[in-house]
Amino acid sequence: MSLCLKDYKVIPVSNSIDIVPVENLADATLWSNLFQQSFGYLISDRVIDVIKDQVSFCNLKYEDQFIGTMVTYKLDNSIGIHSMGNTEPFRKRGFAEMAMQVVLSDAIEEGLDYAHLQASPMGLSVYKKLGFEEIFKMYNYRIK
Repeated sequence: MSLCLKDYKVIPVSNSIDIVPVENLADATLWSNLFQQSFGYLISDRVIDVIKDQVSFCNLKYEDQFIGTMVTYKLDNSIGIHSMGNTEPFRKRGFAEMAMQVVLSDAIEEGLDYAHLQASPMGLSVYKKLGFEEIFKMYNYRIK
């Protein structure tokens, strides 16, 4: 999915979410645990710690609780937004949309032109509501 940021109007959010960058192994361990709770599979905290300076891994925090994950990657005047996931108790409460509004606002302030992402069925309606357009469908197959 893609969104042109040139004329995009960010909707201010009343209850902002904190996007906390992963800066060390302890942060990477937290990210890895939140990611596994959100998506059901593991990405090693040691891998995250090694590549965190090339790819921006972030933990999502609301009030005093860490609730999910996000990854962003900037290239060629665009931002890729990946691994946006919330743990079960924080789903369907608007937190993903809040986090997206913060990221999109920051991308516009930086002068980036486009935002890109892959959407799961669970997140599709959130991204469409924000104005993202489907540009292709991706299918995964399993060989038995």
